[in-house]
Amino acid sequence: MIIEETNNPEEIKSILCHKDIFDLSRDNKKVNVEDFEPPMDNVFYVGGYEGNKIFALSCFHQFKGGLKFHPHVLKSHRQRYGREFVQYTASMLKCILYIEIPEKRKDLFNLAKKLGFDSLANNKDQANHKILMRLV
Repeated sequence: MIIEETNNPEEIKSILCHKDIFDLSRDNKKVNVEDFEPPMDNVFYVGGYEGNKIFALSCFHQFKGGLKFHPHVLKSHRQRYGREFVQYTASMLKCILYIEIPEKRKDLFNLAKKLGFDSLANNKDQANHKILMRLV
């Protein structure tokens, strides 16, 4: 596995618009996959590669005096690389790091806990059913 920064919009779209990820990552916003353009300003993207083929993407953007972390790994690569990719990209930046986990995704919540994220008090977004966590 190779992990490196990417600014290639086609690589970024290949992960964010993938059928495994798109519906989960759009936050119930009405966006068609054909119309989606990834934000390129004020976002830092790190790709996970097997050879020269991208299979994972972590996105970081400013949030509450730190960064919000959005890791995405294609289902075909989750078992082999998922935990390692998320763990490595979460630890590569030395700042306050936040992550939001959908309430229904206990597997992601448990992974975030294992990586050192902790739930913040009164952090539930009732409308979106998400839990905000911070890396401690």
